[in-house]
Amino acid sequence: NGFILKFCLQESWTKSGRRDDFISGILNFETESLTRDRKLRLLKPYLDDPKFEPESVKRSSKACGPLCQWVHSQVLFARVLDKVGPLRAELSTIEKDMVATQQQVQQASEELNGLEERIAECKKQYQELISLTQSLQAEMKVVEGKVGRSQGLIQSLSLERERWSKDQAGFGNKLKTLVGDALVHAAFLAYMGGLDQESRLSAVLQVMNLCEENGVFVAEEVSPMRDLATPGQVMKWRGAGLPEDDICTENSILLHRYRRYPLIIDPSEQANAFLQKLMSTGGKITSTSFSDSGFIKILESSLRFGTALIVTDVDTVDPVVNSVLNKDVHVTGGRRLVRIGDREVDFSPSFAMFLSTRNPRPSIGADVCSRVTIVNFTVTMAGLESQLLSHALRIERPDVDTMRNELLKVRFETTAKQRELEALLLETLTRTQGSILDDDTVATSLATLQQQSSDMEKKLAESESVASQVESVAAQYTPLCRTAANAFFVIAVLPRLHAVYEFSLPMFVTEFKELLKSKETSSEKESRVRMLVQAFMRRLLCRVGEGMFSEHHPVLFLRLAQVMLEHGGMEQEPLPELEVSDFLQGSVGGGIDQIRKVYRLEQAFGSQVDDSSSPFSQWLNAGAEFPL
Repeated sequence: NGFILKFCLQESWTKSGRRDDFISGILNFETESLTRDRKLRLLKPYLDDPKFEPESVKRSSKACGPLCQWVHSQVLFARVLDKVGPLRAELSTIEKDMVATQQQVQQASEELNGLEERIAECKKQYQELISLTQSLQAEMKVVEGKVGRSQGLIQSLSLERERWSKDQAGFGNKLKTLVGDALVHAAFLAYMGGLDQESRLSAVLQVMNLCEENGVFVAEEVSPMRDLATPGQVMKWRGAGLPEDDICTENSILLHRYRRYPLIIDPSEQANAFLQKLMSTGGKITSTSFSDSGFIKILESSLRFGTALIVTDVDTVDPVVNSVLNKDVHVTGGRRLVRIGDREVDFSPSFAMFLSTRNPRPSIGADVCSRVTIVNFTVTMAGLESQLLSHALRIERPDVDTMRNELLKVRFETTAKQRELEALLLETLTRTQGSILDDDTVATSLATLQQQSSDMEKKLAESESVASQVESVAAQYTPLCRTAANAFFVIAVLPRLHAVYEFSLPMFVTEFKELLKSKETSSEKESRVRMLVQAFMRRLLCRVGEGMFSEHHPVLFLRLAQVMLEHGGMEQEPLPELEVSDFLQGSVGGGIDQIRKVYRLEQAFGSQVDDSSSPFSQWLNAGAEFPL
């Protein structure tokens, strides 16, 4: 470069132009080599010369003009390089630093990537640990729940085990006597509906003895009323007006479980009223009789639409219902039909028919008996006494009557609820899939059963004290009700004296209730029950005696006096049956004075026998002499 510049400046163009490397030297001239010292030393003389300008040189030589301009350019470029040099050095340093920094960045980036991978792995491990922790926590909760349930189940099942052990022993005995009990119940449903209470008890004992003679075990306390009806059903029946006595409950069982349509012996019409109310809650019920002109249409309508039908005043069975009693149903074209007269009528499965008669001793042929279930609602002594006691408590002591009804309700509901809970628990245990500890339903059912069993035991414990209080109050009115019940059966047999002496049970109960509602008060020396007994007998004598012939009055007097002294809580001894029979048969003569003297009417009927101003005494003295 120095050679080229030197020759361009000092040597002649001719001499320099002849060099072979002159052109290439100019083209490849390295301006960076033109240092400042060298530039000052070589170029300063020329650059300071005003003639060394491209225009001046060009005028002298066109070839040298461009070279002069090239020299100026190289000088200018060299100056720029002098200024740029430090920057280039700094740039080089920076680039070196940048390379080192980039290496560091690369190294840091690699380390960062490694750290990020490690962080991602740690996060993954952390998530796995969190999931494992949550899984362990959930499993711990499940285990804690199972432990809690197992403890609860152990405690609950321990208590249930005691009860189930007792029940198991009872079930063993029940299983042993199952066949015999079933035979007794079957005999009751098939053959005992027409009997009164005493005859039913006798028939049940006969069946039990027959079973024992043939090696069939029977429970000692077999009871159709307990075994063939649930407490809920009994509550429903009594809510519909069923009298609260055993015979009526047994009759309701017969009406509920019949296979042949019932024929009800209902002199007091209690069963009719009960059925009307009971059946009306579940659907329509129609009452008619064979003498009704529209009976056939009513029967066909009931058969077609499946409504209940009560046929009253059945002294004889109309042959038109024979096909219904026989259940001669045939299917034609998918229709269930029964023939009524000359017509085919649709037969609904929900159809029910009840035949009812008020005749206490109906004449029923064997052909009818074989096609119906006879249900005898004839009132009994115990049943009537129970009904009268209910009326007495309801009027005299409504608070005790309420307690009595609540007591019965609690006992029925407790038994029904206990059975319901046991059935629910057994169903839950049966439907449990897998481990019993995995299902909260069993533990919940057991806890509910235990809680409700505890509540029921408390209620039963409370009911025992209430029961003693109710029984104490009821015992006070028992002489009144027993006397009244016996008095009804005295007037019930009066038709033996004369056919016109018919007195219905509703009339008798009405007289009894009217007496209680009159609120008669007793004197200081007489108890209220004794006063009520005497007042009721006087009321009954006046009411019944008005419809009797005078020659039959002594019979009524003596029989009622006998009932009062025997059952009315009197301190005197009862009238001897032999003396009463002798008098009624005419062995003892005399009128009312003799009756007073010998048979103590004053003791039975009170001081009003001698009180001439009392209506009772006036009526009594109207027949002072009784022709026998």
